[in-house]
Amino acid sequence: MYSTLVKTTFATLLFTTSVYGTQYPNCPNSVNLGDGKCHSSLNIAECGYDDGDCCTATCTGPNCGVFWQYDCKNPSINQYAPECETNFLVIGDSYCHASSNNGECGYDGGDCCESTCTGKHCGSWGYHCKDPVAICEEDKNLIGDGKCHTSTNIAQCNYDGGDCCKETCDGPNCGKFWEYDCKNPKINIYAPECTEANFEVIGNGLCDACANSAECGYDGGDCCESTCIGEDCGQWGWHCKDPTDKESYKPTSGPTNSPTYPESPDSPEESQDSNEVPK
Repeated sequence: MYSTLVKTTFATLLFTTSVYGTQYPNCPNSVNLGDGKCHSSLNIAECGYDDGDCCTATCTGPNCGVFWQYDCKNPSINQYAPECETNFLVIGDSYCHASSNNGECGYDGGDCCESTCTGKHCGSWGYHCKDPVAICEEDKNLIGDGKCHTSTNIAQCNYDGGDCCKETCDGPNCGKFWEYDCKNPKINIYAPECTEANFEVIGNGLCDACANSAECGYDGGDCCESTCIGEDCGQWGWHCKDPTDKESYKPTSGPTNSPTYPESPDSPEESQDSNEVPK
């Protein structure tokens, strides 16, 4: 009896391998195809996405969904595949899932924005809208009111209708309630890389530590004596980090990467010597 079972199993294996080997000649392993279980190694186009086992719409047999979860990567069924690396079944179920609340997954199929969610469970897990198009629609009353709002300070909302840049803000509220945060690259040449500093402080003649980085153009040159322009230059000291400034920047030798700044005429050592009473 055991011998008969082995022969039958072996014959079935040979038949399965032969059939799927012909259907999917580029599949690295056709043994487990079409068994109703979703195998990650076979969930590729060359294997017919495990011969349909990984999508609820194409899986056939009593084992479907019983042993392992579906992981539908077939683009003809899952419109977000292969970029969306989350369980396809949760997308568009009217619950907001953080794992699929991104552009690749269509912002969870619209489940995370009040204006795009459809279904009886909308809002049950809260709304966490990240879809820029939906944000502009839901917060349209904030756009162009003279106050800079972070949520609508994006390109899709025309950078809060211009409210976040001094040059484009229009109305009596401009600059009164919240500071400008200009991210419009047509106005702020350092956007969007320069995020640590308010655009308005760059190039004002004062060396601002928050903007003294390559992303912010080393505060628009304010921190190097040879590049600073304006009557306020030097009032907050020189802290040149721009390696292209040969006059002010002096790299150190040794293990540290910190720059060495030119000695200030008002350094503590000199001040102590100048105030020392002659003997």
